Amino acid sequence: MVVDDDETNLLLASEVLGLFGAQPIAWSDAAAAFRAFQQDPVDLIFLDVHMPGMGGLELADKIRALEQQTGRQRTPIVALTASAMPHERQACLQHGMDEVMIKPFAFAELKATLRRWGQPEQ
Repeated sequence: MVVDDDETNLLLASEVLGLFGAQPIAWSDAAAAFRAFQQDPVDLIFLDVHMPGMGGLELADKIRALEQQTGRQRTPIVALTASAMPHERQACLQHGMDEVMIKPFAFAELKATLRRWGQPEQ
């Protein structure tokens, strides 16, 4: 799953993930992404941190709470952010995200992230 309010970033990340063998589900709205996640678990989430309405930190909190309440297996969450500030990286980790990628990211970095979280190499 890819969640990003910027349509260009959403399309780019989805297309590149597809090239690497993933089958991304794209959402431009965090609330809609959460509703979809409640119905159908995913293997990995790439999540923009700064979005209008529900932001990435809040969505990560909701996902982690749902996993705890339902006993669902923990889903890896990779934060996508343009901010490389240490406090922002720390906030992502404190909200249950597993990794932080700084935008713009290199395609090789995205591929390595997929491998780290269980996607077989293509």
